[in-house]
Amino acid sequence: MVNVANLSEQERRCVSLYYHDDKTYQEIAEMLNISKGTVDGYLKMARYKMNPLSKKVKDLIETFPDILERKQTLYDRLIVSSGENPLQEESLINRLDSLDRIEELVNAMLESDCISFRQQYVLSLRADGKTLRKIADIFNLKSTEAIRKRLAQIYKILADVYEKELQEV
Repeated sequence: MVNVANLSEQERRCVSLYYHDDKTYQEIAEMLNISKGTVDGYLKMARYKMNPLSKKVKDLIETFPDILERKQTLYDRLIVSSGENPLQEESLINRLDSLDRIEELVNAMLESDCISFRQQYVLSLRADGKTLRKIADIFNLKSTEAIRKRLAQIYKILADVYEKELQEV
């Protein structure tokens, strides 16, 4: 069961309406007399409070292109500085090792048997840097909310399955 004890009253209401009653951001905003952006903020904060590992999964997936780019940059720097400064080389190697572990973890998540093929596809699109709008367009959806919900569910599943590994990165 999800721990909602540390959520504010507004966060609890938004979570309940969104996940249990299947309301859209717009419907929740109208029901609670708040803006759609405020609904988004409450739900983001609630997700983080309920499962920080889900947020870590989300961050890893959504920054994956940047992680790969950083890895390549560090690798290039290591080649250029080879033999010049052993301390700098060691530091670069340690950072590369850390990024390698992250890359392996993300790749394992992308190929995980604990999520369906369709979920893997959505996740891989997000890891490739596609926006929610672009993913929704691929699935011929008018709104990004269904994609956002699906990704939140995927992040939760992966956070539960890869809990130990996530705490190590």
